Amino acid sequence: MKTKHLLIVLTVTFFCAIFLQQAYPQGVTTAAMSGVVVDKGNNPLPAANVIAVHIPSGTQYGASTRSSGQFNIPNMKIGGPYTVTVSFVGYSKDERKDIFLNLGQQLRLDFTLAEEAVIGEEVLITADKFLTATEPAPKHLSNPRKLLFYLPSKEAQEI
Repeated sequence: MKTKHLLIVLTVTFFCAIFLQQAYPQGVTTAAMSGVVVDKGNNPLPAANVIAVHIPSGTQYGASTRSSGQFNIPNMKIGGPYTVTVSFVGYSKDERKDIFLNLGQQLRLDFTLAEEAVIGEEVLITADKFLTATEPAPKHLSNPRKLLFYLPSKEAQEI
């Protein structure tokens, strides 16, 4: 009896393992992109922005580089074309067009950015005179409506 029960359990386990092995791995359906972003001196650029745009669908994939300048963008649609743009403050943008990804591919793209001067514009800040109350509010007033008379304003209509 025990042998028959054990044989049934082993047979069911065997068939479950075979069917799960065939059903579980549906295969890879995406691609990925990785690489390094450095400057002209081969120094890594941490926190550089990497944006990949799948042109036919408009889907955008993005990543920020790590402290080593490396980036990874997993689970990208296969095909293309893609346009990949890398940007970092104080450096010129680099763009690569017409990139195609194959099924299961791990494409490596490395970028070297050149320094670029950031030209700032003049900023003018102006302010009007700030109105202040001429008399301090009495401390014994607890009604907020009465406190309105002590707020700074030009005329009573503004309240």
